[in-house]
Amino acid sequence: MATLFKTLKNDWSISATVAGFLAVLISYSGPLIIFFQAAQRAHVSTDMMVSWIWGISIGAAVSGIYLSIKYKTPVITAWSAPGTALLVTLFPNISLNEAVAAYITSAIVIFLIGITGYFDKLLKWIPQDVAAGMMAGILFQFGIS
Repeated sequence: MATLFKTLKNDWSISATVAGFLAVLISYSGPLIIFFQAAQRAHVSTDMMVSWIWGISIGAAVSGIYLSIKYKTPVITAWSAPGTALLVTLFPNISLNEAVAAYITSAIVIFLIGITGYFDKLLKWIPQDVAAGMMAGILFQFGIS
């Protein structure tokens, strides 16, 4: 552990700190605004919304710190902006329980794809233009609103 702190001290710089802060701020605040809209459409109480944000924040912090130390490179984990935007369009038609079940199911599938090594193979099957188009389609309504 002492070696870790010595390495962090030697590698620290103001520019790296500012760059890291801006990356976290942007990756966190963009989806947060969309998340508020989704929570309002789902008629979620303020207490539950605060609990969700706390859980997401702590989970992203712990996983980001762990992965950054493990791989010795900055890693930011947070919620997905397109996934959160999709919730805004789905909530009038699905229940909160269904949304939670879908999130848990997709997390398990993504985890299994990651640990089995199929992620790279899957990415080769999906052209980048198609992936970009899917994201644009999900986020389009926010651009015109």
